Amino acid sequence: MATKDTLKNIPDWIEKLSKLLDSSIRIPGTDYTIGLDPIISLIPGVGDFVSYLASATIVIGIAREGVSGKVLLKMLGNILLDLLIGMIPVLG
Repeated sequence: MATKDTLKNIPDWIEKLSKLLDSSIRIPGTDYTIGLDPIISLIPGVGDFVSYLASATIVIGIAREGVSGKVLLKMLGNILLDLLIGMIPVLG
């Protein structure tokens, strides 16, 4: 994800949603964090779709803030890759 230096006017709700999905839960005894995204993705059928919608919401939000097309394409590619891998049993 782009840093605050790259996107100076990024809305707080995008930052909060991004943190919730990526790093909201600290693993006890470590410095590692995970977010709700991998947990939500465990729900068969619905999880990957909900995760995709949350990611798409972030992309739409930053597109409105004027992020470059190159960054948007990279983010959309990552979302699409995540969705496609999530559809494969065992790998996803």
